[in-house]
Amino acid sequence: MLKKEFRRGYWCECWTEDVTDPRPRALVASFDADTAAQADRWVAITLRTMTPMLDAAASEEAWEWLYDGRITT
Repeated sequence: MLKKEFRRGYWCECWTEDVTDPRPRALVASFDADTAAQADRWVAITLRTMTPMLDAAASEEAWEWLYDGRITT
Protein backbone atom coordinates (compact mmCIF):
# COMPACT_ATOMS: atom_id res chain seq x y z
CA MET A 1 0.00 0.00 0.00
CA LEU A 2 1.35 3.41 -0.97
CA LYS A 3 1.46 6.08 1.66
CA LYS A 4 0.47 9.48 0.31
CA GLU A 5 2.32 12.46 1.65
CA PHE A 6 0.76 15.86 1.58
CA ARG A 7 2.69 19.08 1.54
CA ARG A 8 1.43 21.75 3.90
CA GLY A 9 1.29 25.30 2.69
CA TYR A 10 -0.83 28.07 1.25
CA TRP A 11 -2.18 28.51 -2.25
CA CYS A 12 -2.53 32.17 -3.22
CA GLU A 13 -4.44 33.47 -6.23
CA CYS A 14 -5.04 36.86 -7.79
CA TRP A 15 -8.14 37.21 -9.94
CA THR A 16 -9.45 40.16 -11.89
CA GLU A 17 -12.86 41.02 -13.24
CA ASP A 18 -14.69 44.01 -14.63
CA VAL A 19 -18.12 44.05 -13.01
CA THR A 20 -19.51 45.90 -16.05
CA ASP A 21 -18.22 43.25 -18.48
CA PRO A 22 -20.10 39.94 -18.93
CA ARG A 23 -16.88 38.03 -19.57
CA PRO A 24 -15.80 35.73 -16.72
CA ARG A 25 -13.10 36.76 -14.29
CA ALA A 26 -9.51 35.86 -15.14
CA LEU A 27 -6.70 34.37 -13.08
CA VAL A 28 -3.80 36.84 -13.17
CA ALA A 29 -1.27 35.13 -10.92
CA SER A 30 -0.88 32.36 -8.38
CA PHE A 31 1.72 31.32 -5.85
CA ASP A 32 2.39 28.21 -3.77
CA ALA A 33 3.69 29.45 -0.39
CA ASP A 34 5.29 27.20 2.20
CA THR A 35 4.54 29.49 5.15
CA ALA A 36 1.92 32.02 6.22
CA ALA A 37 4.59 34.74 6.13
CA GLN A 38 5.43 33.91 2.49
CA ALA A 39 1.73 33.99 1.57
CA ASP A 40 1.26 37.33 3.34
CA ARG A 41 4.25 38.86 1.52
CA TRP A 42 3.04 37.59 -1.86
CA VAL A 43 -0.45 39.04 -1.32
CA ALA A 44 1.02 42.37 -0.19
CA ILE A 45 3.39 42.62 -3.17
CA THR A 46 0.62 41.67 -5.61
CA LEU A 47 -1.76 44.21 -4.07
CA ARG A 48 0.90 46.97 -4.21
CA THR A 49 1.40 46.15 -7.89
CA MET A 50 -2.33 46.45 -8.60
CA THR A 51 -3.14 49.65 -6.69
CA PRO A 52 -2.28 52.04 -9.57
CA MET A 53 -5.02 50.35 -11.64
CA LEU A 54 -7.72 50.79 -8.98
CA ASP A 55 -10.06 53.71 -8.55
CA ALA A 56 -9.30 56.13 -5.71
CA ALA A 57 -11.59 54.50 -3.13
CA ALA A 58 -10.37 50.97 -3.83
CA SER A 59 -6.75 52.10 -3.83
CA GLU A 60 -7.22 53.82 -0.47
CA GLU A 61 -8.84 50.68 0.96
CA ALA A 62 -5.97 48.54 -0.35
CA TRP A 63 -3.29 50.77 1.18
CA GLU A 64 -5.20 50.90 4.46
CA TRP A 65 -5.11 47.10 4.58
CA LEU A 66 -1.43 47.05 3.62
CA TYR A 67 -0.50 49.39 6.48
CA ASP A 68 -2.99 48.42 9.21
CA GLY A 69 -5.02 45.40 8.17
CA ARG A 70 -2.08 43.10 7.56
CA ILE A 71 -1.13 43.25 11.23
CA THR A 72 -4.51 41.80 12.20
CA THR A 73 -4.47 39.33 9.32
